[in-house]
Amino acid sequence: MAPKVGIIGAGGIARHLKKRLTKKGWIVAWIGGRSLGDLRLLEKVDLVFNAISTLDNGEAARDNILFFVKRGIPVVTCEKGALAYHAKVLRRYMRLIGYQAACGGGSELLRYLLRLGVADRRGTHFWTVLNASLNMLFSEIGKGTKPGVAHRLAQKRRFLEPGKGSLFFAVSGELQDVLRKACVLFNTVLAKKEYLTPDMLTSWSLSQKELRFLCRHAKDYRYVVAFMNYKSGFGRQRHHGGFEAKVGEWSIKAGFRLIPPASRWIPDGPTNAVGIAGVDKNKRPFKVFSGKGAGHRPTTTAMITDAERLLGLRR
Repeated sequence: MAPKVGIIGAGGIARHLKKRLTKKGWIVAWIGGRSLGDLRLLEKVDLVFNAISTLDNGEAARDNILFFVKRGIPVVTCEKGALAYHAKVLRRYMRLIGYQAACGGGSELLRYLLRLGVADRRGTHFWTVLNASLNMLFSEIGKGTKPGVAHRLAQKRRFLEPGKGSLFFAVSGELQDVLRKACVLFNTVLAKKEYLTPDMLTSWSLSQKELRFLCRHAKDYRYVVAFMNYKSGFGRQRHHGGFEAKVGEWSIKAGFRLIPPASRWIPDGPTNAVGIAGVDKNKRPFKVFSGKGAGHRPTTTAMITDAERLLGLRR
């Protein structure tokens, strides 16, 4: 029997999701905006997709998720605020929540890190690319595309929000997105007793001058979030437009940083990636995992895969 699902959301992700689910033969019983009113009046479903954007600190998504999981109905979410700000409240229901699309898009980066068990490994240091849109934008500029053209291209491909905003405005918005995603990663993969929220991070803004510098040297710079659970430190390299935090045994530092060509490990394009030191069972010094992140299709692919796992249709 085909699964019967509901979709919360009225944007591009929700529309794309409905189209793909219908094509798969799933029954979309209802679809609504971020405020559904009296949810008790909605037709009962097997699973709910929470496909709203983050316009607050995750309160709307948190409330939507809690309403359903408290009734035993699984929820798959791509929204970042709920798990960035309210992971402590949601933790007892995590077995009913699919969250791969909230950080890593279609790459399933979180699932990869969970399989490796990085939270329980001493001496772990790993670097992540958590914003595929920024990675696409700067890899394109690094190939010689003019910044304005790369910006419009990223908008056209729906990797950045459409509109008349400047490149600086777009990059600043994506930096806020990375901040939330770093918290989602920590709270779903690394957290034990302590959780990380965006207001715990010490952050510094990116100036117009720094952005011009990064555009001139785009082939050598990428936005990276690093996680480390030992005391050797991150070195003195400057991280432009980043943030840092210390939670339990973990230190976190992020920003645009120099990635020398000789040690280049980050793929070009709209990809998420992780480079890990000291965790490969074959004793190789560095291991890389990557996958497509930005865009409607990678995001909805991750959401549908999560739904299939929660419904027992996939391992």
